[in-house]
Amino acid sequence: MATYCVDPTAATNGTGSLASPFNAWSSAWSAAGAGSSDVLLQKQGTTFTGTIGCSRNGASAAAPIIMGVYRAQTGERITGTQGAARVNGNGNAIGINMQDRYNVLVDGFEVYNCQNYGIYEGHSTGTADQKADYVTAVQLKNLYVHHIYAYDLAAIWIQGSGVRYNNILIEDCAGDGLCHAGSVTGEDIVVRRINNTAGGLGDCIAHHYCRSNSYWRRCLLDHSNNSQKQPMVLGTGVLIPASSIVIEDCELIGNAEGAGSLSANFVTGLKIRRNKLTGDKGIYILGATSSADIDSNIVMGRGGNTIGIGCTSGATVNARQNTIIAHQRAIELLGTKNVATNNLIQSAGSTPILAYAKTTNYTNLDGNAEVDVLYRPQTVTVKRRGTYVGGKDFYGKQFYNPPNIGAVDDLPATRKYLVITRR
Repeated sequence: MATYCVDPTAATNGTGSLASPFNAWSSAWSAAGAGSSDVLLQKQGTTFTGTIGCSRNGASAAAPIIMGVYRAQTGERITGTQGAARVNGNGNAIGINMQDRYNVLVDGFEVYNCQNYGIYEGHSTGTADQKADYVTAVQLKNLYVHHIYAYDLAAIWIQGSGVRYNNILIEDCAGDGLCHAGSVTGEDIVVRRINNTAGGLGDCIAHHYCRSNSYWRRCLLDHSNNSQKQPMVLGTGVLIPASSIVIEDCELIGNAEGAGSLSANFVTGLKIRRNKLTGDKGIYILGATSSADIDSNIVMGRGGNTIGIGCTSGATVNARQNTIIAHQRAIELLGTKNVATNNLIQSAGSTPILAYAKTTNYTNLDGNAEVDVLYRPQTVTVKRRGTYVGGKDFYGKQFYNPPNIGAVDDLPATRKYLVITRR
């Protein structure tokens, strides 16, 4: 494993050592061994102007070629820092071009001022499905990408599976923030100020050609400045059975009444859990054969005639333990195999609807508790069981007889409930 240094400010193109660095990235990539685990590092605080063309593949996913940043005084590699060195695309199409690359880790750069893409990894041959299934094992870490100008492309565009994104900030771009095709693990990603007003793309994260074993965790996707597109979109229009796609512990902020803060189209086996969604529409599952488990999310609307959790005809949704606030149609599942149970709902609008469906398509709608503006359960939508022992609640209201025990699933008749009130 060899290490090569790049200092764009060096007066001459050296040998790639710390004492005599290259001054061009093309020299570093030419020096790297094909199928190696070589380390190519740009000097901390410097700016490379133009496009970096990655021209080698690494040894394996566990032993990739590393493109990173070195500390000026010691030559040691810097990790965990966004934008430790810069790539100014200078108006070129691409900042870092990774076309047809495998087993490459890019770590620690700020990339900006590009016409089409900040970072691009695609393939010159194959169908769209084949490109999504190529196991490229590309890793992008500790990146700051901004001011990418094409409204119909993306700040980061990657095709391939086994890809990982970690600690990435994308902002002030025109097209999609991050567009991915294939299996992926994306963690600690912030996308904001996606400014598309001309049509085309413009989502914070667009995950097309979804594949199994994909995860999006701890992402903050803020689309509050833009009413054109959405914080997160999954799927295209072709059903790909995907047994494990998970979106968890994220915050999504939307501003498009016609589209969900998170929408999925023809994606199966989707798990959406422990997220906070704010906007005119919450979670919406499209496609006649889509399926999703939607659990333990907070879905906050703005008081209009919008949907908290919804699906189209034919989709299958299990919505459980969610808190849905300020949507007129809190739950609207139009499929035929849906479950909505143990959700807490504070519905809004001139004619609030708790859980709405055309015809009687729910297999289980029992147990969704409506609350009033003080988030107190309303008696018509909760279970009243157990043994009455008297007493008053916090607001001085006499307890119900039988007691109000909240929204629960039905249990066998042999089970008994006892509510004890301490005084």
